[in-house]
Amino acid sequence: MLCLLAGAANSLAAQEVSVTNLQVASNNEITFNVSWGNRAGVWSDTVWVFVDYFNMDKQQMWRLPVANVQSSAGAAYLAPSNNAGFYIKGNARSAGNFSTAVTLTPVAGVVTTGSIRPCVYVTDYPPTGEYNLSGSSVTATLTGTAPYSVQYNDGSSATLTSSSVSITNGNGISTLVDATGNEGTIDCGAALPTVTGSTGTPRCGAGTVTIYATPSTGAVIDWYATATGGASLTTSNAYTTPNIGGSTTYYAQARHTTTGCVSTSRMPVVATVNATPPTPGLTQNGPKKSGTGVTFTASGGTNYQWTGVFNGQTGNPKTSSTATGSYTTSVRSYVTANGIACYSGYTGNVTGVVENAAPTIPGIAWTKTQVLPSQYTWANAPSACPSGMPTQAEFQKMVDAGYTWRAANSGYGNTENGTFFGSNSGACTVANGNCLFLPARGHNGNYVGTLGYYWSSAQNPSNTINAYRLYFNNGNSSVRTSSKTNGFSVVCVQ
Repeated sequence: MLCLLAGAANSLAAQEVSVTNLQVASNNEITFNVSWGNRAGVWSDTVWVFVDYFNMDKQQMWRLPVANVQSSAGAAYLAPSNNAGFYIKGNARSAGNFSTAVTLTPVAGVVTTGSIRPCVYVTDYPPTGEYNLSGSSVTATLTGTAPYSVQYNDGSSATLTSSSVSITNGNGISTLVDATGNEGTIDCGAALPTVTGSTGTPRCGAGTVTIYATPSTGAVIDWYATATGGASLTTSNAYTTPNIGGSTTYYAQARHTTTGCVSTSRMPVVATVNATPPTPGLTQNGPKKSGTGVTFTASGGTNYQWTGVFNGQTGNPKTSSTATGSYTTSVRSYVTANGIACYSGYTGNVTGVVENAAPTIPGIAWTKTQVLPSQYTWANAPSACPSGMPTQAEFQKMVDAGYTWRAANSGYGNTENGTFFGSNSGACTVANGNCLFLPARGHNGNYVGTLGYYWSSAQNPSNTINAYRLYFNNGNSSVRTSSKTNGFSVVCVQ
């Protein structure tokens, strides 16, 4: 079978069939000349004519449904139940040449001027098997008006008179045109593919999310940004989104790789982005006196995770130990949603202090005490302790209230040898703050751990080269005078 494109000429030697002068009029009417040699002894010898159209835009071809055929000689007949082709009979039994001018009108809407070229096929025999499909893997139903002009993926074509069609693997339909010239569709019926499931892994904050969908057997997943229409984003069971700042819905459609049939609807699949909570606020209510802890309070969130002194703990607020010292922590907030927890950043470090409590000593109303780490002469001590030092009388009240020597690491919280002063000195600990603990740091760097010397604010009025100081050792304590040039310890009070 030969094809003549407009402006060319071909002939078929077996019966000397030729087609010439192929023209397409502005109204899409097609004219050409066809001639062949009648064979001797064959009455009304025939030539079969088919017209295909090549779509220049889509690079696809389909068989042209014909509405009307006119021949200048003999008779032209549409093929039974198949108006895509027709045949012309000769009018003599004797041998000889036969020719006719043919004018045909295609079905309205088929031809688009400027984008489609006709191609005329002529043959001296009726086609046999040209339009048959053998073997099947999928049975589908064609929609539209029969007959159907079909272009297959393997390059073959067919005209189908039945709406029932079997399509074999590797021979899927690429183009389908029904008898009205419209591009038809395939109604796959029970063979429609489906999306059988979908999943996705949420993330915290803006970024990419990978979502998944599973197609039925023989199908692939096409991803779309909309529920209907639009171009496919990708073809894969998995789709990684671009950077998105919030949860976004994408749509998965199953497409059968043989028939091209798609699922009846697209399954929405949400790429989930959980919001990252803001960094919380953090405050503390210190300083506190020994015996009372510092309370740290986070704000601006729902759930909290702590570090520092409360490392790994959750909940809010958090309270430190009641022992004297500094306590530092920071906190972050978190929200659990869609199976994952999203965390804010940590706050900056916040420190709260537990100070020595004022000792319970009759006649003394101190609110705070602090033992300085160094030793000083009496003249230098006031500048190191601007809040003030105990008076001679206050030292005497400490001694009179009671005192108890404790060795270091004795279970009372003191890390140095020294003496507890106060009304309940025998039961005092560093943590409870009911007494004033003074470490035994000697004088001038000597007798550290065995003797304690602490300057008072009062000098000896009768001998001004001396000043009053507190003295204690293991078992004894008193208030006496010593030379102001000695290096003694200092306890600041206020």
